[in-house]
Amino acid sequence: MSYQRRAMSIGSSTASTTSSSLYSKLGQPDVDDMLHFLNEPLPPVPQSIPSSPSNDSLDMVHQFVYDHIDANLIEQELDHRKRESLIQQLLTTERQYVHSLFLLDSVFLLPLKKDMKKSSFHFLGNKKMVLTEREMKWLFGNVDDIIQEHKAVLATLEERLLIWGPTQIISDVIHSWIPKMHMYYEYVRHYDVAMTTYDRLTKYQPFTKFIQQAQKNPSLKNETLLTLLQMPLQCIPRYDSLISAITDQTPIMHPDYVALHHVKQEMNAFAKKISSRLVDADNVTQVQKVQNLILNAPFGPNARRRLILRKDLHRVVVNGKTLGDSHSCVLFSDMLVFVRPKQEGHATLQYKGHIPLEHAKVRKLTREEAGGDNALELISSLKGVDTLNSTIMATSTNHILFAHTKEDQDIWAHKLQKVISKLDQLEAIATGKKKRETVKSLFPASHAILSIVHFPRIILQACNSHFFFFFVFLSRCVITEARRQGRTPAHSLHRVGTSSKLSMTSSSTSESEKQWSQ
Repeated sequence: MSYQRRAMSIGSSTASTTSSSLYSKLGQPDVDDMLHFLNEPLPPVPQSIPSSPSNDSLDMVHQFVYDHIDANLIEQELDHRKRESLIQQLLTTERQYVHSLFLLDSVFLLPLKKDMKKSSFHFLGNKKMVLTEREMKWLFGNVDDIIQEHKAVLATLEERLLIWGPTQIISDVIHSWIPKMHMYYEYVRHYDVAMTTYDRLTKYQPFTKFIQQAQKNPSLKNETLLTLLQMPLQCIPRYDSLISAITDQTPIMHPDYVALHHVKQEMNAFAKKISSRLVDADNVTQVQKVQNLILNAPFGPNARRRLILRKDLHRVVVNGKTLGDSHSCVLFSDMLVFVRPKQEGHATLQYKGHIPLEHAKVRKLTREEAGGDNALELISSLKGVDTLNSTIMATSTNHILFAHTKEDQDIWAHKLQKVISKLDQLEAIATGKKKRETVKSLFPASHAILSIVHFPRIILQACNSHFFFFFVFLSRCVITEARRQGRTPAHSLHRVGTSSKLSMTSSSTSESEKQWSQ
């Protein structure tokens, strides 16, 4: 359009100059010519050619991979948000854990300590103590150390998150926690004693009265003393999982990437070392739950008891008499307990009997021997366990256990045999230890005799050290001195009996030596 207007302006200027020249030459212009010029229609406007982009420009546009760039940015943003969420989860769970420890300390531990001090002044007034000092140690262990250390852990974590940013590091804070985690070894190791102490104290009226009063504290909500004592068992697995997740979500270009991987390895190694103890502690918790469900059980809690198997049996026959069908059996590490549900839909169990497994015998029976399929014969020993956990005598019984399937029969046979073998091994160790203590108490000189008997073994163990020649010299000195006094190791090994016999043996030896010298 601008081009057309320029043409029109040029045309009009040309016409004006022409008319002016004609006007100057010819005089006045012709009016008809002017009207004809004005009425003449304008020439048609030329059609505009649509502009089409070239193929080269389209190729350049397609070279930009916008989708790929956007996908990478979105993925990085999601990883960043996941990492920030995990760090906030670490802070939140640590605050909750410290709060649980605070409840354990303020609601239970401190009041019990105060009561223990007050009760010492009311001894003559016959005021019963809720807990003794020894029971306090058995029940709570090293909870005081755990509370103090985790207060410091939470303080360091909150201090670092106050200056938190996308490139901020946290590995140094977490690394400072790991040496403190070794206190959980002691807590987990004495966890079975704590649970057994708790079970025994629940049958003591002053303790139950204190617990009922403490549970009225509104800050506890649904927590109990038992659940708070079980809380430390979850700390190490929680740290291990969260630290591993934070490390995995840290990008390789982050300044904390390498240090976090080192911290992850240390925490994984520590969690692996303590995992077996945590599994055992979890088994202790399961034993306690099962025992609390069994009503009217004649046996009490035992710190060494573990849960091995809980499974139903098709039928149980005791000395030829059928107890009934579909018994639920609980195999502990020291006994087999027969129970039945108290009511349908309820978790409580009714006690029906138990078999002590010390010196018991188990074997599979054929169809002809048992009169049915998948049968086991379990013969108990003459020993039993009473309510106070002491050993009593009882008659031997013969139990025929019928499993539902052949696979169940194999499982029961394997588990029972394993428990019986373990009990026999523990009893042999205890018997040997008792005999050694008896010998030491009766013969104080036996310790020196045993040292002489085991002297070659000590020498062999010292062969690889620099003190080998020192041991050789020392042994020669000992033997020379013994021979000089007429007390060789060979003679001393034959000295058994009372002190009077020992004195007679030594005097006879001295007289024979005098005769030989004369």
